[in-house]
Amino acid sequence: MQKDERILHLDGLRGLAILSVILFHAYSRWNHIEPWEVNDFTKKVFSNGWLGVDLFFIISGFVIYWTLDKCPGLCQFAVKRWLRLFPAMLLGSIFIFLTGFFIPNRPLGPPLLSDLIPGLTFIEPSVWNKLVGAGFRSLDEAFWSLYVEVKFYLIAALSYYTIRDKKAVGIALLYLIYLLFFASSLLFKEVHLVLSALSVFTFIGVQYYGWFLVGIFFFRYWRTGVSSNAYFSLLFGCLAVIEASIGKGYEVFLHSSLVVVIFWLSFSSKHFSKAMSSRLITGLGLVSYPLYLVHQNFVTGLAIELFRVYDGLWVSLYPLLSLILVLCVSVVLAKYEPMVKTAFANTLLPLKLRPPLGQVQAHRLTSPSKTTAI
Repeated sequence: MQKDERILHLDGLRGLAILSVILFHAYSRWNHIEPWEVNDFTKKVFSNGWLGVDLFFIISGFVIYWTLDKCPGLCQFAVKRWLRLFPAMLLGSIFIFLTGFFIPNRPLGPPLLSDLIPGLTFIEPSVWNKLVGAGFRSLDEAFWSLYVEVKFYLIAALSYYTIRDKKAVGIALLYLIYLLFFASSLLFKEVHLVLSALSVFTFIGVQYYGWFLVGIFFFRYWRTGVSSNAYFSLLFGCLAVIEASIGKGYEVFLHSSLVVVIFWLSFSSKHFSKAMSSRLITGLGLVSYPLYLVHQNFVTGLAIELFRVYDGLWVSLYPLLSLILVLCVSVVLAKYEPMVKTAFANTLLPLKLRPPLGQVQAHRLTSPSKTTAI
């Protein structure tokens, strides 16, 4: 594709990723608390939908290094990322908190006021529990990937701006060192040093860096045309797939391999890129972030409530009806999110750190030659 074209298929990939995740949560993740029995075929089809999160990580690797290349410094990068994440999290958290009291069968139960803090700060509950000593929880289980993303942003930005590691060598080495300790843990299960090192890596989220690195090195290949970057992207894709599949069977191996193939095909196949650029799938991608935030507990809890009111429908319809409703909610949240971004940018940020209005409100990713927010 030409560098002056809008990369619509990245929005399409986001749409595909969120569809995979919500179908997993709707038809597989919470089968043990649902009052109906899902058939084995449905369970099997959607059981590995959680791998859609790994596709999100690959896209993030591509996008974040694009953003780093365009931001003059760490402060500007932090502002862009905060404006990208916080407004939707704020709106989504308010929605989850208020509706939680009317849906008693939510998988995580009724929300507490303290449950708002981890999501709004993007710091996982375990850290808050150690700092404050109280029973913090996430409003939604799905927030875990946001905690991983934010820590990756921090490490990537520090590496990029402080030691000028524009080729992501440090992040690659960090992931390779993690794999070394991970392999050692399989061979020497009781070695304290290995287990301690793994716990540190796991806290940082390095176990997911293979997926980020697929996107990072493919971005460098797409940006520069240097073929070695493409080889590194494939290498880290293979390593991420193998690491994710150990002990989980061939199905996870096949599905996680498909994640890497789908990302590559979106750039290398005109037909697949065109399919991923269709209005329906890109529209789903544009609301993927608020949809990811609010769908899980709401869909499952509301589906259970609907079943208890009337149990005469085909069981697969109960989550589907809830999904349609939460999709409408996500569209509304996505519509008002730019207004919240603009309000925060104009009231909380110093004038020199405020992005132009067009950047604050932009939702889509464009080429490096255009100035717009990612």
